[in-house]
This record gives sequence, C-alpha cells and structure tokens, in this order.
Amino acid sequence: MTPEEKIKKYIQLLGRGNEKTFLATVENNYPDADYIDVKDLSGTLYTEVRKRAAIGDDDDAKKGIVVTPVIGSSVIVSRIGDSDELFVEMFSEVYGVVFDGGENEGLVKVKEITDKINAIETDINNLKTAFSTWVTSPSDGGAALKAVTATWAGSQLQVTNKADIQNEKIKH
Repeated sequence: MTPEEKIKKYIQLLGRGNEKTFLATVENNYPDADYIDVKDLSGTLYTEVRKRAAIGDDDDAKKGIVVTPVIGSSVIVSRIGDSDELFVEMFSEVYGVVFDGGENEGLVKVKEITDKINAIETDINNLKTAFSTWVTSPSDGGAALKAVTATWAGSQLQVTNKADIQNEKIKH
C-alpha cells in the first residue's frame, strides 16, 4: 500500500468514527457502575464506556481494578478491536479506585492508624509504669495507687471512627 493509500484509508476510518484511540472528557462517572459516559473533542457523546475489561455479575468480573475518573477530567479511550465497545485506558484525575470488588472497604491510612496504636501503647506503658512503681501502704485504702494513677486515669482515650483511619477513595 502506498503512503497516499494509507492516508486515504485512515481519513476514511476517522470519518466513520472508527479511530482506535481518542481523547475525551468525562461527562458522567457512575461510581457504583463499571462504565462512564465521555464526550470526544468533536462533541460526540459515547455512553457506557467500560472502566475495565470484564463486566458482569460473576466473581471473575469483580476481579481486577476499577478506576472511576472525576467528571470533567480527561481520559484516553480505546476501541476494543473492530467492535463498538470502548474502554478507558488512562485517566487525568481519579475519583476512586476499587480492587477486586472492594469488600474490604477503604484502604488503611497508615499514619493515622499508627498514631492511634502508639497512643494506646503509650497509655498501657504509663499504666504499667504506675503499677510497677507503686509502693503499697498498709491501711491507706488505695490512696497511694489512686495518687500514682491519677494523671493516667484522668485522660480518656478517643474512640476511633472508621473515617479516621480509612481512605474511602481506594477500596480493596
């Protein structure tokens, strides 16, 4: 095929809208679905563009990674073979990511959970120190123990909320 014939062929493919890959903007992201709607640079709306290769209700379809882009962000969309089915290849901005169905909920925020665990460990160590240094006094009715543990007993631990230690943007 001559270079001119190749150019003619590709212009015809573009004219029919059969290009393999194109840049688009996200119109609707449907966070709980496996597809999005996009609009290409010419203004053509493409609905139900796949977020991942496998779609369905079976366990195999729930495996893998589902990336949901932000509405208004740019994506690169590709056609699957010569079919009318499209999928998103790349994302400029991510709304959320789900790994293997997301049944384990959000990804743990390591810094926040480490801070919480360290606070509990410090609290327990303070209590251990108070007990190990406490000198019993006969007939004081526990006044010596109360004095040693007064600072520790006066400060309550904060109850952990799931939102404190979970990144809801990434589910696994």
